[in-house]
Amino acid sequence: MKSLTLREQCMNPDDPEMGNSYSNFGHGLIDLGQYQEAQVYYQRTIDVHERSKTPSPDLLERAYSCIGKSMLYIDRLEEAEY
Repeated sequence: MKSLTLREQCMNPDDPEMGNSYSNFGHGLIDLGQYQEAQVYYQRTIDVHERSKTPSPDLLERAYSCIGKSMLYIDRLEEAEY
């Protein structure tokens, strides 16, 4: 968490690399079984990539997929957006 906080302080919040950092942190939370917390970071990933001047459809798709996967883990797949 400390490294993510440092990146937030040093980088532009709209930098796609910041979105990638949020996504990576979300992956770590998934590995720890913290699925709902991971969703927060995946949503941040989506927000960053949507605000980006050069959004990447692949990265957005991956972030939405990760949110869906976390919803599956907590048995709330029917709430996932399509």
